[in-house]
Amino acid sequence: KKKKQKEKQTPSHKKSKPLSSYEHFKAAEAELKTLMSSKSMDQDGVSSTAVATADVNTLLQKAKEAWVTFCMEDVKQADRKGGPNRLWQLYYKQFQQVLSRLSATTNASATVKQQLESAKIRSQLRSILNEATEVFSDLASSIWQSSDVENEPIQFGVDSPGRRCCMQCFTILGDLERYRSIHDGPGSQSSHEAKSTADFSLAEKQYKEALKIFPYEGKVFNQLAVISGYKEDMLSTIYFYFRALCSAFPFPSRENLLLLMEKARVELNDVSASAQLSGSRGQFKLLILRFTRCCAMLFSRTSLEMWEDAQKHCVRDLHQWLLAESNLTSSFPYVQIVVINICNLLYILRSPMLSQLQIITSSSNEWSREISCEEIQNHSVATLAFSYAQEIIQRFVDVIRSARSPLLPAVHIYLQWLALHRSLCFLEQPSQISFRRRLTRLFQILSPVDASSINDLNSIQLSENKMVTGFLCLGSSAQAVNSHNELLASGFTTELSEEQEVIRRAVLVRNLIHELGCDAESVEPLPTASRPSAISPNTAAVLGNNSWTFSGAGPTYQRGRSSSLSDPNNVLPQDVYDERRTAVHRQVQESLQKQHQQQQQQQQ
Repeated sequence: KKKKQKEKQTPSHKKSKPLSSYEHFKAAEAELKTLMSSKSMDQDGVSSTAVATADVNTLLQKAKEAWVTFCMEDVKQADRKGGPNRLWQLYYKQFQQVLSRLSATTNASATVKQQLESAKIRSQLRSILNEATEVFSDLASSIWQSSDVENEPIQFGVDSPGRRCCMQCFTILGDLERYRSIHDGPGSQSSHEAKSTADFSLAEKQYKEALKIFPYEGKVFNQLAVISGYKEDMLSTIYFYFRALCSAFPFPSRENLLLLMEKARVELNDVSASAQLSGSRGQFKLLILRFTRCCAMLFSRTSLEMWEDAQKHCVRDLHQWLLAESNLTSSFPYVQIVVINICNLLYILRSPMLSQLQIITSSSNEWSREISCEEIQNHSVATLAFSYAQEIIQRFVDVIRSARSPLLPAVHIYLQWLALHRSLCFLEQPSQISFRRRLTRLFQILSPVDASSINDLNSIQLSENKMVTGFLCLGSSAQAVNSHNELLASGFTTELSEEQEVIRRAVLVRNLIHELGCDAESVEPLPTASRPSAISPNTAAVLGNNSWTFSGAGPTYQRGRSSSLSDPNNVLPQDVYDERRTAVHRQVQESLQKQHQQQQQQQQ
């Protein structure tokens, strides 16, 4: 009876709640997907069974307006619902349908009628690309202004929905420019010919802009790898695929990377069977093919019985290449080689964990975890990868004669990574002793550099650090600069002169060598780095009063009593120092082993 009374009291003309912008988008999206999935489509992309007014363009316009309104109302919620990629999927489906009809009419022996039809379809394809470019350019501009993206931090672990949405917009714009370069050419040109001859500079510009906004997205690196593959630049392709795999938000590029490595193996066999490549370009190509082959053996863990021979050939070719001064013009390829080696080693050690869910979270990243020497020694492939990286760095250091060497940026990146994994200095390998001696010689070469003109070593990123921005394996050194306004307010310009960059890099490399304890022949590598946080309470208890002393942020440690470091009579005897250093080493190893066991128990 009460129900009936309520029904009588409730007016029949009660107003329904208005739909939100997201619900409007979902309705248009569902109708559009149904329309596009219809098998009976005419040349204008409209279903013959659908109502005449509900064509694809009208529905796309509705979906676009609803999604833009949704982004303006709540960009955080829009980011959770898929961001601009959600809208792009609708445009991409329309683009694919038109492209399939274009490929069916494009061939060398096409009739006049087919050529006219192909030109008509190409014009329609061009209009789709132009419209999508305008939509996502406006969307990126609107999100940037309404969400105050410029003041959002560019830092991993900090929620930045506005930055992520803008990054997606620029990635989509890069895709549109890439499609335009391939498909908006002469009608008689095949897709393969267009890829090898097209100009992808505009697409690369958009992808790099996306990385400036948010450098932790692996998909952008994958797209850059695709373009490098079109250009047949094997080193850059491998580099970008590895960056995609080792990003904070990784992209599944493993299969693409394996296909590229197989292609390099076949090409290397063909080159080895025929005459050797001649000239500087041929020599570099052979070097990269052998380098890729060595990386492939480690990455796929196959043909390891041939590893020793392959490594010797690669290191020999690298040494011969570096001896010619004409080959030392750019630092870019050498930084790529170092980063590839680091990524390969980390991927080998991390790959058993990658199958677990939620490895990458907003607060932690598996790629930035410190590596213990037990992990290296207990993993035979990782030992090979680490020794290979050391061998390459040794060849780089051998050729450096001044602070202006283009190899110094690559050495700088590697030393930054090595300083974050200090336990690797305890690896008992003959190559370690040779490596430390080379670093000592490099320290002596860089010693005359005067750093008095440099105010702050950490204010501006060097060119190599800008290149690896977002590469979390390097820790804070790979963090992006938040904004130009902060730098200008601090009195620094955003660009360094060549002389300033040379001085800054030389001082940073010199400090890293000092931090690793390789600045003098008689000094053994210390078990801790120059940061106070690197010394655990247990280690400090073992060292007692005779601990290493740190002055400010700079690595100015000495071995001696902290009360009077300047007094040479207060220095510890060598046997006491060796004994305490062994105790510290043993305690560090036990601590790392316990941590490893705890991690295994947690995983189980």
